[in-house]
Amino acid sequence: MNGRFGPFATVHEHGALAGAELWYGGIHAPNSLIREVAMDLDYYPNSNGHPFQTRAMDKTDIRTFRRWHRRAALRAKDAGFDIVYVYATHEYVISNFLNPRMNTRSDEYGGSLENRTRLLRELIQDTKDAVGDSCAVAVRFSAANNLAIPRLPFH
Repeated sequence: MNGRFGPFATVHEHGALAGAELWYGGIHAPNSLIREVAMDLDYYPNSNGHPFQTRAMDKTDIRTFRRWHRRAALRAKDAGFDIVYVYATHEYVISNFLNPRMNTRSDEYGGSLENRTRLLRELIQDTKDAVGDSCAVAVRFSAANNLAIPRLPFH
């Protein structure tokens, strides 16, 4: 779909690429329309003042979240995006897993740096598997919160 006649033809005519940032709001998303309780790393009050709190993600929720993310990556690929971002910043769900002050989990998704980066690494691999060679896969995260995030091993 990419190229002269795709949905991003004008973007490409100007030498630019189109990217889609995939994220899940967690504590930043009120889910007002469907009233589904938002998921996040733990039980947190909504950060935007809405009268609800998130529920803690269990391992089934993490698998569901990964499936949602993969499906979103496939939709971005099918829409003709050139880049699919795994969005791990701004206190959205993935960045909360990375944050040692917020992530107090005692399972394989909490504790050590390796464990706290597990979800991010899984999502990167899931995204790469979903889009293949048709899109670049990029990661957006913030180092400004002084977290020591080392270079992650990918193959």
